[in-house]
Amino acid sequence: ILHDQSDTPETFDRVIFACPCNAVSNMLANSLSFLEDTVLSTPVYADDFHPSTGHMHAVMHSDASVIEAEHRDEFLNRGSNYVEVTKLPDGSINI
Repeated sequence: ILHDQSDTPETFDRVIFACPCNAVSNMLANSLSFLEDTVLSTPVYADDFHPSTGHMHAVMHSDASVIEAEHRDEFLNRGSNYVEVTKLPDGSINI
C-alpha cells in the first residue's frame, strides 16, 4: 500500500522507484530490514560518465567476503548485478 501526496492509500503488486536508492531508503525507512537498508543507503553517486556511452562507471569485484558473514547468503541469493564487458577492436575494454 502506498500513500500519495494527499495521503490517499493505493494498493499495487509492484512499485518502481525512479530515484536514487538512498531516497528509496528514506521513504521506506520504517519497513526495511538491516540488509535492505544497508544496500539502499550505501551507494554514492558521482558524475563519472563513460566518454562514449554516457553510462556511469562503477568499481566491480566478485569478492563476497566483503559482505558481513551473517548477511552474505541472503544477499548473494537475492542480490544481483549484470555488467557487460566487451573488448573493442583496438584492444581496450568497453564496460
